[in-house]
Amino acid sequence: MNALTSKARSIERLKQTLNILSIRNHRQFSTIQQGSKYTLGFKKYLTLLNGEVGSFFHDVPLDLNEHEKTVNMIVEVPRWTTGKFEISKELRFNPIVQDTKNGKLRFVNNIFPYHGYIHNYGAIPQTWEDPTIEHKLGKCDVALKGDNDPLDCCEIGSDVLEMGSIKKVKVLGSLALIDDGELDWKVIVIDVNDPLSSKIDDLEKIEEFDVFHAVILLIVIISFHVINST
Repeated sequence: MNALTSKARSIERLKQTLNILSIRNHRQFSTIQQGSKYTLGFKKYLTLLNGEVGSFFHDVPLDLNEHEKTVNMIVEVPRWTTGKFEISKELRFNPIVQDTKNGKLRFVNNIFPYHGYIHNYGAIPQTWEDPTIEHKLGKCDVALKGDNDPLDCCEIGSDVLEMGSIKKVKVLGSLALIDDGELDWKVIVIDVNDPLSSKIDDLEKIEEFDVFHAVILLIVIISFHVINST
């Protein structure tokens, strides 16, 4: 009996490893949708290699490469769309759902002349901003705690990325925001497959190579007070 149990556990571990490898290689995974978009019943789930439902929060590897400064990104909101979507911490399997406030679906304001988010928006898997640890930043006199969410990331590449897709991105820098008294980091990244990715390694290099990306970055920096006001 013990031998059978041990064998079953080994097989299960092998399945889990294959699932992780398939996601790490950005192959053989997909998503499944429940309900209509822009409704309270909408949910988008991760599906694994074996067809089972997985968790965006737990089953997608970070896949950190410190030398190349790359990580995985889970796309929650495609560029040029207005709905505020996020990975649910509370629902089983942690699907992507639309955020609500006072029972109503949330949308972002447009920033003329653009429509919706001017970047692809998402989260870095296997991360979490701890609400029990205090941080002091720069000249801020107040100690701030994390917002109890995964690290957010803003992808400034040229393409519109699909909700639920997993992208390997290069980290360029970060912004520390204060949202309702909580510390909320925004990590600025670019898809490694974007033509500009191989030319830049930090935020200061963007303006040297591409005016469009420089403008997008500038709007990202000044826009969060507009986006967070709804």
